[in-house]
Amino acid sequence: MASSSGTSCGKLKTGRPNERGIILNVHEKATYKTLLNRGIALNRYPDPHALKALGIRNNVMSLIRNIGWIELIGQPHYTFTTLTLEFLSTLYFVQDKANARNPEYSVSFCLGNMQYNMSLIEFYHRMGFPSTGLIHTSRNKHRLVNYDQQEFWSQITGRDHYDSRTAKASMIHNPVFRYVHRVIACTIFGRPETATVRTDELFIIWAMVTKSVVNTGYYLLRHLASVAAASKGKIVVGGLISFISWKMGGHFATQEGGLDGNYLIDLAFCQNIHMIRAIEGSTKNFQYLIFGEDSILLPNPSRTDTTNVDNWLYHSAPPQEPQEHHAQDEEMGDNQEEQQPAEGMKYLTDWRHILETKIDKANDEAAVIKQMLASTNADVAELKQMLGSKNGEVAELKQMLLTIIDGWAIKYPLDAPL
Repeated sequence: MASSSGTSCGKLKTGRPNERGIILNVHEKATYKTLLNRGIALNRYPDPHALKALGIRNNVMSLIRNIGWIELIGQPHYTFTTLTLEFLSTLYFVQDKANARNPEYSVSFCLGNMQYNMSLIEFYHRMGFPSTGLIHTSRNKHRLVNYDQQEFWSQITGRDHYDSRTAKASMIHNPVFRYVHRVIACTIFGRPETATVRTDELFIIWAMVTKSVVNTGYYLLRHLASVAAASKGKIVVGGLISFISWKMGGHFATQEGGLDGNYLIDLAFCQNIHMIRAIEGSTKNFQYLIFGEDSILLPNPSRTDTTNVDNWLYHSAPPQEPQEHHAQDEEMGDNQEEQQPAEGMKYLTDWRHILETKIDKANDEAAVIKQMLASTNADVAELKQMLGSKNGEVAELKQMLLTIIDGWAIKYPLDAPL
């Protein structure tokens, strides 16, 4: 039976560890079993190369910096299976819904079999988050000053009505907002399906634009708690848990390697989600797509700069001839190498080319097999003919032997006296 009262500084749990070395109580074991059957997917983070190629690096990173999320989602945090399963199995986020004015929230969780219990304020301090900030929920969405959900959606999509069930990310006009949404949906609100723009995600984009401080700790813990409580669906929060582990001063994840895969929202990913498409004959320009239709060419900093409100919507913007654009986004250049995935986490950069190569290889192999079968059939026919010839020779030899034996019988009859 696992036991520990825990503190904000951590207290070692006691009990029998499971196959992964995690100590769990009865309730936590049930959660752990459910989590095991769900599978883990990777968080995705901004890709310096893609941002530079699209000419949107400065704007994207400025928006992330506006709400203090550079450490949290500005660079990759790798996913560790044991760390993720342990944290989610032991997470308890207590929300004081009865006290709306001054809620007393608390959180507890385990990392490396260390039990941590703390108030939400203490959690803020450990993570380096502001201890205050806006929270957008169904209870207070109409009470937030200066934020109009419908109006902001209209400003960035040109559409009159926002409905979280039908609001598609592909409706967003400016590629900076589009990319930032994908970062948000792949990290702080990590989920397998990221094509729609959820209510919280739209609010966060608005907060980034207006430089409004949000209650990061609350959003983070609420999402992690909802993932832990779910009974199905991929787990897409491993990078967030690694960030918490790092901030708690632990190196609990070093006992196992991070999961291999693509941790970046790179150009191939952007093409795969139909945000951009390559232009034939050009290696430096990309066609930006709005709801599947061609819009402006990228890079095009004068049209993508989100500090200019006129760039939030592209009204009947015709495709343009490819032009050379000097990269104005060099801000992350010094850290670019550090933010690339480790050697074991290389990823495919052109899935179409890979698929075509595999098809060509399969066709070649099929042709070789067909040729081998044809050759085999010819060999079988030749063998059959040889066997037929041999059968004829055997019959002739048999006849010769019978003739000789008959001659011997006449010359030396068996009943002749000795």
